[in-house]
Amino acid sequence: MILAETRKGSARSRKEILDEGVLSARRGGTRGMRKVVPRGLVSFLGGVIFAVASLSIGQQMPIVHEPPLILGQGFLQSLRQTNKQFNLDDDLCVRLLSDFGAVFLSHGTMSPPTYLFENESSVDSFQAQLPRSDLADPKYPVELQRMAAEAMKASQEEAKRLALSITPASKEAGRRSYAQTVQLWESRVRHGIEHWAAANRIQRDEGERLLALAPTGQVREVLRLEARRIYFSKEFDKSILYSVAAPGTSQHLSMLAMDVREHADTGIRAILARHGWFQTVYSDLPHFTYLGVPETELPRLGLVSRENAGHTFWIVKTHKTRGAPPGEPDVVEECPF
Repeated sequence: MILAETRKGSARSRKEILDEGVLSARRGGTRGMRKVVPRGLVSFLGGVIFAVASLSIGQQMPIVHEPPLILGQGFLQSLRQTNKQFNLDDDLCVRLLSDFGAVFLSHGTMSPPTYLFENESSVDSFQAQLPRSDLADPKYPVELQRMAAEAMKASQEEAKRLALSITPASKEAGRRSYAQTVQLWESRVRHGIEHWAAANRIQRDEGERLLALAPTGQVREVLRLEARRIYFSKEFDKSILYSVAAPGTSQHLSMLAMDVREHADTGIRAILARHGWFQTVYSDLPHFTYLGVPETELPRLGLVSRENAGHTFWIVKTHKTRGAPPGEPDVVEECPF
């Protein structure tokens, strides 16, 4: 069951409120438009606008998307079949599912119980339940869920027969801890705060308050800043989620992802796809996710292919590109997802 799809008797959605406002405006027509607004009211409204624009970090405001981000029906149907619960009225939930949610479609494995782990203990408890296997790489041993590991070993064997190789890209190519995702995230956030404070786009004390928040709170606040085009990616030109996964959202926490050194080889990518491994995080070149189904099945599951930098990424279908300047950016970096 997916929460927030039936909300009778609950608070109205933003769309309902906006629709009501549009209808009221239409009913009112142009009557009264020539009336002079009292000066005191103008001052009051100006103060309200200034106060809203000046809300400090930590106060609850919606994460802004222009237009609102909507998950595709195919993906939503696939989520229903997982029997997991997601609050689709939560902007953060929708945003993170759009960027990293393909992992919930993995066949024959254990997908995560949540779109965002909030602490180390929740990750440890989940990973303790997983059937796992090791890839005996001489340089970077990798730990994956058993089904994913078997498929990766089969890929490596096929590559070897063709005088090719498939190897981990780094010591963090497979399983990761919650602490590792926090460390990677905070490195980007600190860098962004320094940059935007120097550019006088945020105050330094505002940056300190941001760093003092718990990781999940940081994610919400960073995305709100990015709604003002204060981006936290490596080059400050796109969303931080194109540079690093939010804490607790990395597919590596589920041991269903591996970073592959030979990702630039089209033959290697074809081999991996034949064994159920696909690129599902749009801005991460080495990153492959184990889905365990033929490529022809991916559209039915709610994924759509996007070409970028010569790679085919299978990402969650939405009705809007996700949080970047107009159009999805070209891949220009290898991201620690």
